[in-house]
Amino acid sequence: MINDSYARWIRNERGELEKRYLATDPADGAIVCTCGSPGCHRAMLLPFREHVAELYRVILRLNEEDLHVSEPSPWSSVLYGLRMAASIEDVEADTGFVEDPMVFARCEPTIDYERGQSEMASKYVAAAAIFNFLWLAYEAVVDTTVPDELRRLGKEGRLGERGRRLLEAKSEMSARFRGLGDLVKLALLQCRRVVGYSTDAHVLSNDTRIGIS
Repeated sequence: MINDSYARWIRNERGELEKRYLATDPADGAIVCTCGSPGCHRAMLLPFREHVAELYRVILRLNEEDLHVSEPSPWSSVLYGLRMAASIEDVEADTGFVEDPMVFARCEPTIDYERGQSEMASKYVAAAAIFNFLWLAYEAVVDTTVPDELRRLGKEGRLGERGRRLLEAKSEMSARFRGLGDLVKLALLQCRRVVGYSTDAHVLSNDTRIGIS
């Protein structure tokens, strides 16, 4: 018997069809407060997609005049990446597309298996797309920020490293962004959980340099 708990579409209590999950659900789940502590910065965050959209709106307002001139604005790439990341509402992957349809007609457990695989694939593709667009926006910001410093890294396209080194060099700036330390810790925690990222002396030293304890 096919297990409906793996289905993408299910019927609710009113008998209406609704999606059991969105491929973007893990993004919201990653920033949900799990500690219940008063003043938790994660509890004050907007839902992930709305957070990206609000960041887009703020940057657009601050640079609206610059964006309306004839010459290309360095913020155009930043806004493009944020717009595209926020635009992803859902992704649907069908890992069984390449299989012989008769396989599913004969074996119900195979259907459940492919539904589970398709759910994981949908969430993976959504995460990869969102990350790449946000990384595009991040690198555009790094490329624009204090262009006279760490110029070699910028010319070599090592923008991820340049961004990290700029943050290390200006650790006093971290205090101006409320909750930044908590968010960096959350990012490191997710890296360790998902990809087995290990904490080494270099990472710990970076935490200290940008004012995270």
